[in-house]
Amino acid sequence: MNHSMEAPLFHFATSGETHIVSSLVERGTQSAIAPQHTSPWNECTRQIMALPFYEEQASPSQLTRVFACYLVQTTFLLSEKTDTSWEKPLINSTAKGEIVLEWWRSEHELTVYVHEGRCHFLRVWGTNIFNEMDEGDFGTAFLSPLTYLWLWLHS
Repeated sequence: MNHSMEAPLFHFATSGETHIVSSLVERGTQSAIAPQHTSPWNECTRQIMALPFYEEQASPSQLTRVFACYLVQTTFLLSEKTDTSWEKPLINSTAKGEIVLEWWRSEHELTVYVHEGRCHFLRVWGTNIFNEMDEGDFGTAFLSPLTYLWLWLHS
């Protein structure tokens, strides 16, 4: 599926992704990731940035919020690059201060927990927890593992 492409909010720099995300936080998160132009991931960006701050439990930090926005935008760019459809993820947060992004496509479910520049994923393709689910971690150099997971989701 080909979407109209606008200038990306972030640029791919596999070895420098942490620096890019950190510098966005330093420059001011709201202005850095809430562009004025319209793009398919803007609604997700606004939803992530609007996640509540809790006093009684850990809330997602600004770094976690920016990194989650970066991840969502990356999935959009991957859909463009791989000619797959882009779906808006379900977006939530946990009491640990993680942001949770979930996608479903036919029998496949992909859940990514984002926290402080680290990602933990859970893949599900059935009900058997021993044979039809797996999990793993990836950090700031996530383009390669995310590409693999995105293509798996669409297989």
